[in-house]
Amino acid sequence: MKLAIISDIHGNLPALYTALEHIDQWRPDGVFVNGDIVNRGPWPAECLALMEERRQTEGWQLIRGNHEDYVISNTNPRLPSSGPEFEIRRNSYWTYQKLHGDMRVLRQMPNLISFADPGGAEVRLTHASTRSNRESLFSDMADAVLRDKIGPMPALFATAHTHRAF
Repeated sequence: MKLAIISDIHGNLPALYTALEHIDQWRPDGVFVNGDIVNRGPWPAECLALMEERRQTEGWQLIRGNHEDYVISNTNPRLPSSGPEFEIRRNSYWTYQKLHGDMRVLRQMPNLISFADPGGAEVRLTHASTRSNRESLFSDMADAVLRDKIGPMPALFATAHTHRAF
């Protein structure tokens, strides 16, 4: 079973097009977008629309990352529209505006996907840890810490968030 996993697109449409060319040529059995499609980059709406189109037409699976949560948080009417707290989330507010406040696709994304491969082994994907899409995993963490953040060990676990491979 061939799986393609991409993540941390952050609204970078040219890089996404390049990744899609490779995925289309490789023809995997399944494609998973492991969070952070939006925010920070200049094309969040275009990247999200393209990933949603692939989800609808080709069965791609979209997983929510912390940046999707940051953008969704802008629907809270109690958040300030100026001051220090607003400055911290200014990028996500800009992205929220670019998406015209339509959070339906972002809200539908699960935080975790788990399934059995054809041989019955568990495959689990989440943007960061199984406890939080903001909780990083690093290769130099103690095994006990990793087990705590992953939960029962699946045959294959895929994470993202840190922008580092391991």
